Amino acid sequence: RFPETVEIEQEKRSRCRRVGSTERPDGVDDVTVLGSVTQDQLLHDARRPRNPKAVSRADSAVTSSHSSRRATPGPPGLGAGKCNVAVAAGAFVPVGFEVPAPLVTDRFRLEPLGPRHNEADHAAWTSSISHIRATPGFAGRDWPPLEGMSLEDNLSDLRKHAEDFATARGFTYSVVDRDDPGLVIGCVYIYPSASPVYEATVRSWVTADSADLDGPLAAALAAWLEARWPWDRVDYAGR
Repeated sequence: RFPETVEIEQEKRSRCRRVGSTERPDGVDDVTVLGSVTQDQLLHDARRPRNPKAVSRADSAVTSSHSSRRATPGPPGLGAGKCNVAVAAGAFVPVGFEVPAPLVTDRFRLEPLGPRHNEADHAAWTSSISHIRATPGFAGRDWPPLEGMSLEDNLSDLRKHAEDFATARGFTYSVVDRDDPGLVIGCVYIYPSASPVYEATVRSWVTADSADLDGPLAAALAAWLEARWPWDRVDYAGR
């Protein structure tokens, strides 16, 4: 789904594994995903010091290639509890970085995108292909495909997203209606930037039926990223 798949070229990347195994490679630490965060909390946290940058991240070799939509969520229920993932030094986020609590507002909440969202996610984007392709950050790209995609192919895509999230190569969130947790109304992609000018690229879309949320979602994301994530230079993809 995210048009650019970013691979971290690193010797130990292939050795990253879920925390909890009996062994863990040298240079690998935990990244933790905690509970949800509200906009009021963001205002408070914006006054606090930012997370420190990992020195080795600047030395990482990053290359990009095209894919259908790469971005990835963790396993079901990740946003409601806690999930540890192994991260090698020099990855997209610093070693030991705590993945922020998913953003929650009075109209929507973010959940790490995963296989459990397949049907709702598929219904959301296939209902709004033209609208999404006209959204900043998606114009001129090959996703979403005009011809749509089967549920099976969509599920395969979401599994790849989950793998990326689990290994901290990128973070993709489903935007879920606050009053109807089963209704997906958008998606957010946070990936390493292919440009040396930026550290991360963020794209988001909402369905045509929820078009009025496009601006509020983008604004809430900007505040969340500023308060809780470790990057100083973020590309908001045309916003």
